[in-house]
Order: sequence, then C-alpha cells, then structure tokens
Amino acid sequence: MAKIPIQVTVNGQSHQAEVEPRTLLVHFLR
Repeated sequence: MAKIPIQVTVNGQSHQAEVEPRTLLVHFLR
C-alpha cells in the first residue's frame, strides 16, 4: 500500500512522516 506524506503541528513543533492511509491519527501521535 502506498504511503502518504503528512505534516502535523503539536504544541508548536512540526512533525512530518509518511504513513499508510489506514493509520489512525491517534496511533501516529503515539
């Protein structure tokens, strides 16, 4: 399965990653 690049900002810190489309946000943040 192809991965999708995402970027989130948490408490002022930017985080980038490539995740599978089925990844839940809560799992990514752990």
